[in-house]
Amino acid sequence: MFKEALANAVRHAGAEAVRVTVRIAGGRLAVVVADGGLGFDPAAPTDGNGLANMALRAARLGGTLTIDAAPGRGTWVELNVPIG
Repeated sequence: MFKEALANAVRHAGAEAVRVTVRIAGGRLAVVVADGGLGFDPAAPTDGNGLANMALRAARLGGTLTIDAAPGRGTWVELNVPIG
């Protein structure tokens, strides 16, 4: 899921930089991929299933996938899953 989020940022964001943050706390792993690129409307229909598939995979692991994006504001994707 991290690899797909990073690939999406590189492919679609048009950003000069992408920030990746990894945290482990309280028995959970959180990975954030953030860019200051073009952004998008997460509620808008798309041709692909990438984000939906990422959310489904996170849920199957007992976790969540959070997406915060808006046109012109960049995109922030956080994967949060239990570990151990």
